[in-house]
Amino acid sequence: MALELGVIIILGLVLGFLIGIYAALSGTGGGSLYGPVFESILFLPVNVAIGTSLFVVFLNSISTTHAYFRQKRIDFKTGLYLAAVSCPFNIVGSLMTGVVTGSFGKDVMKLIFYGFVLFSGTYMIAKKNNHDPKNLACEGRWIFNQKIVDKDGKVFEYAFSFMKIVPWAALAGFLSGFLGIGGGMVMVPAFNFVCNMPVHIIVATSGFMLLFNSLTGSIVKFSVGEVDIFVGLLFAAGSIFGAQIGAKIAKGSTSKGLKINISILLIVLAVFKIIDVFFPVDDIVLMVVVGVTFVVTVVIVNKKKPNSRENQIQKP
Repeated sequence: MALELGVIIILGLVLGFLIGIYAALSGTGGGSLYGPVFESILFLPVNVAIGTSLFVVFLNSISTTHAYFRQKRIDFKTGLYLAAVSCPFNIVGSLMTGVVTGSFGKDVMKLIFYGFVLFSGTYMIAKKNNHDPKNLACEGRWIFNQKIVDKDGKVFEYAFSFMKIVPWAALAGFLSGFLGIGGGMVMVPAFNFVCNMPVHIIVATSGFMLLFNSLTGSIVKFSVGEVDIFVGLLFAAGSIFGAQIGAKIAKGSTSKGLKINISILLIVLAVFKIIDVFFPVDDIVLMVVVGVTFVVTVVIVNKKKPNSRENQIQKP
């Protein structure tokens, strides 16, 4: 079934814009939503839907990175080191999509992955951050003691063992190439409970990492002809503008509010994806539910209370 060109253009610009907002706000890239749209609404073959999703995530990540670069909230050192780890695994994952063609194998992968996402979203809400950044400082070759001062002068301090986050970066790279998701849905929770990063730095740094993961996967997909360039550019045109808005919403959110926003979005998306494995769910329903959840959580959680102020030094 082929859609009219005008319908495709409208869908691309509108859905691209909305998913771009979600992607920048959550730091996840939006690949988990692009893929279903391309496959079920635009009727692209699964492998082409995955490749095109990676391509759009890459273009969207450029906009996201630019927005957070201007806010000075990207941990470049951590992002570059982890990108060097994840990119080789991204190549492996991209090539594996041509090997694991059976629906059973991919369903098992989806169940494992979205089960992890569901757990991560729940854990992020339940986790209490009682660590004082001043007590986290330690020494060692692979211990990162980070201090970031953003454009507004807010100070973010945290420390972590780089080797503990490496396996997560490898997993993010593989799943990014295999499922066309960008990898942010792995790195956002991992940054939170492994690195104790402040949530604003998590979103910005995850978006920066996606730039490299999605570029690597896109190159592989282009080499085997699994990218629909027209559809990719169309959705990217909308998502680039949406990403700028998403970054502004994230900047204006409190640390607690942003963390709750991300957690709820991860939980809702994971629940629908798990249900979809057993009882196929219309992707339009998925888009509506995620969209409504997104709007409601942003409005409610970010509603400022009178006389409430965040500290200048942001804790994780």
